[in-house]
Amino acid sequence: MRTRRDPESGSASVEISVLFPMLMLVLALVVFAARLGQLHIAVDTAAANGARAASIERNPAAAGAAARQRIDSTLESKGVDCQAKSVQVDVTDVAKPAGQAGTVRVDLECTTSTSPLPGKRTVTSSATWIVLHGARPTAPWSRRRAAAAIPAPMSRR
Repeated sequence: MRTRRDPESGSASVEISVLFPMLMLVLALVVFAARLGQLHIAVDTAAANGARAASIERNPAAAGAAARQRIDSTLESKGVDCQAKSVQVDVTDVAKPAGQAGTVRVDLECTTSTSPLPGKRTVTSSATWIVLHGARPTAPWSRRRAAAAIPAPMSRR
């Protein structure tokens, strides 16, 4: 007696062999997008940290050096290896006299490989930080500022 084969037998392995490469491609695209997002965040953070470091200094030469050092340390801590890096630091307002506000601007361009996928990607970021000479920087969440914002209670007589 001859058994009859199911016409659907073997179709699951054909479907898997067709779907597996597509799933791997989608996975590779997700990894690439995540790596690219991580790169953008790292470059943005490095530019902001560099601008903040420059705004603390009191002379332009020290401000530029502090910005570059902070950018390098931030990129290193984030695991970004820039094969080509361009840093522009505008610290002209750092030399303003006390009591005058100014800004510090950092423009950062980083070209790096997009591992694990082949190719290179250039990411740019800019950050601006306010320079206030003669004023003590107070964080908005500090107790001193919070206490100053609350009016003193009125005394009863």
